[in-house]
Amino acid sequence: MSKKYSKMKMRIRTGWQDTKNLINHFFDKTDRSYKLQSWPEVIFSCEEDTLRVELSKPIALMNWPFKASSSKKKCHILVDGHFTCRAGADDRIELLSYCTRIGYFDLESHSNPQSVTPIDGYHFDMETDIQRAHPVFHAQRHEKVLVDKLTEVNLELYNDPPASTLHHVHLPTPQIDLLSALILLIADHMVCDAETEEGFFQLARRAREFIPLKANLGNQAQLSQCIEQSELLLDHWYAPLTS
Repeated sequence: MSKKYSKMKMRIRTGWQDTKNLINHFFDKTDRSYKLQSWPEVIFSCEEDTLRVELSKPIALMNWPFKASSSKKKCHILVDGHFTCRAGADDRIELLSYCTRIGYFDLESHSNPQSVTPIDGYHFDMETDIQRAHPVFHAQRHEKVLVDKLTEVNLELYNDPPASTLHHVHLPTPQIDLLSALILLIADHMVCDAETEEGFFQLARRAREFIPLKANLGNQAQLSQCIEQSELLLDHWYAPLTS
């Protein structure tokens, strides 16, 4: 592995830790009683000129508000995934593919929060191998996403979820890599007023600076133009509430 890949690994590892600190700073600044307790390490593997990055275990977001507007009902959220990348020009990190998984879990009871029932789940993919009517960036629902990872974060399955029948539906999305997944979840579950909204936009901008993943779409000119304008980055899909 060349020097530029060693530098890229260090940049990703440092950026990943900085992201944790940034999210905890968001919680401190917005007076939220949440912390990222268990933060996984990033694991690297190399194949020719490609670097694969995955997590040592899922990120466990425990006892998060079911929705931002009310803190009464709680849920656990797991995030896991991997991405492949390579060193690009001008010190860029070129994103080649990713799979990001998010699983939502209901608590059996407040007295027994380690026992959970899956509520919903999604996996988000970037696939540049052209397939007929198949979006490059897409999501698919599956009710058992990350059920197989529960024991890694000290949770146990209490009940199976109702079976879904629409696993084949591909929902086009922006670029939902691991960083984007965390931004998405904070927006959905933590932003409830002007103060948290301002903190959210600051977090989204800075997190993207830590690990600036820019998709390389090869010869797909139409989407490549969107990438150059950063139109497919998730944080550009949110607009501040104007008075």
